[in-house]
Amino acid sequence: MRPAPVVDTPIRLSETPGAIRSRAPTLGEHAAEILGEIGYSVEEIAHLRDARIV
Repeated sequence: MRPAPVVDTPIRLSETPGAIRSRAPTLGEHAAEILGEIGYSVEEIAHLRDARIV
């Protein structure tokens, strides 16, 4: 994956400064991990990907 520009935080706070640590995830980037955490098996996730559901 190639680097993408990231907008800095629009507000500056002296006591609790904000920071951008990473880019936002792309659509569906963490779908398999999330589905696995809520109980879907590897086979079920593969079926959902094959069916273009996720």
